[in-house]
Amino acid sequence: MPAGPERQGVSRRDAAPDDERSVEAAFLAGPDGLRNVWSAYGDLVHTFCSRTLDRDRALDATQEVFITAWRRRSTFDPERGSLAGWLIGIARHKVLGTLRTEGRAPVPVESASMPQGSVDDVVDRIADRMLVAHALDALPERTRRAVTLAFYEGRTHQEVSEVLGLPLGTVKSDIRRGITRLRRTLAGLDD
Repeated sequence: MPAGPERQGVSRRDAAPDDERSVEAAFLAGPDGLRNVWSAYGDLVHTFCSRTLDRDRALDATQEVFITAWRRRSTFDPERGSLAGWLIGIARHKVLGTLRTEGRAPVPVESASMPQGSVDDVVDRIADRMLVAHALDALPERTRRAVTLAFYEGRTHQEVSEVLGLPLGTVKSDIRRGITRLRRTLAGLDD
């Protein structure tokens, strides 16, 4: 696994794509930024809440996540992780608070397999899965294919090179960039 972005001389902020950086900058700049954040991450947060709560509670939790994010926006640090990860971290706390208050377990969704374990473990695994899927979807197609072949199919870099018909150095660079961006997205979840 390649070194983290800080060890390679690349800040977490630099590892973000331009569109992600512009949404983060607008969010930190003022009230209009919240609209951009809602447009960029509203579906992600609502989908996470919907996979763990019933419909009405998911809508409430989603709204509370964005209200909390807005009130706590000064604590968001793009150098520590992505805005998507930070928002899902807030959503995770909202969902767990709701489930604990009501003494409930996550509501299974028919189309998704529900992880097993404690309520905290189940919610954490759903959050992790959603952020990984979000981060993979945000990668450029060639990078996503290289990362998927290497890490989901367990192929060597040479095998990925042969499958994609790309030079080995290009494959290694794509995978390194992809992992850097995935780390940045997932890092925000821990805050």
